[in-house]
Amino acid sequence: MKEGDVDSMGLRAVLEDGNKHIQQCLSYGCQQEISVDKMWSYGEVVAFDLETTGLDIKTALPVSYAFCTYQNRLPESSCEQIVNPGVPIPKEATAIHGITTEEAVERGEDLVAAIRAVFDKLLDLAGNGIPLVGMNLTYDLSIVSLLGKKFLNTSLYEAGWKGPVIDILVLDRYFAKDRQGRRNLASLCGYYGVTNQTPHRSLSDAQASCEILFKMTDQFDINNYELANLYFLQGQWYESWAESYSTFLASQNRSPLAKAQRHWPIYGYAL
Repeated sequence: MKEGDVDSMGLRAVLEDGNKHIQQCLSYGCQQEISVDKMWSYGEVVAFDLETTGLDIKTALPVSYAFCTYQNRLPESSCEQIVNPGVPIPKEATAIHGITTEEAVERGEDLVAAIRAVFDKLLDLAGNGIPLVGMNLTYDLSIVSLLGKKFLNTSLYEAGWKGPVIDILVLDRYFAKDRQGRRNLASLCGYYGVTNQTPHRSLSDAQASCEILFKMTDQFDINNYELANLYFLQGQWYESWAESYSTFLASQNRSPLAKAQRHWPIYGYAL
């Protein structure tokens, strides 16, 4: 697939039937007061996180993954799995998440089996319209999609994945754009008053992301957005941020974001 094909096969296409009120949402006209039992954040949502061998999406391999299902804003079930990436885990990565090569070899799930398990879970959630929640999910989803291409002969989009996704980084950039400070998970935990019990462990990070979402949802009345519209709008907000950030980078004589990096929730080269 070429990068330019994303509009025909990506976010806009898969949300075509659910976006009849997009223009109203852009002007906030779709927001209405709704009862708690009809708020999507009190329904089923699933938090997701990967820990990996490095920061480079094109080369990073998972060393652990976690999913945590919430219902009525309470954790209902969870799974966390260490993965054997099949290569030595760099000491710099171990210093962050604590998973050593020896631990991964001894306790880890086979890499291809792990990719298939994550793939299947993501496809199942999408098929049932259950929102996937996380922090900077372009990182996690792009890695999974690239590895799917490599080991399963299909990307997430090619396999029929269509979201919805709720990315707390995108929401924070939009709804709290004027606040000062960093926008990593630790900073968001501090700002929204959430405790991350074991930072950089996949289950704890996933749960912290979901707890932050609930705080943000109440603070910014995000429940008043229909879920399909919120998914679509995040793509718009991300594109706007990417354009603004690229302008800033150029002003500093630095390279702007590549075209592929302006696609959300999966980078263009991973489609």
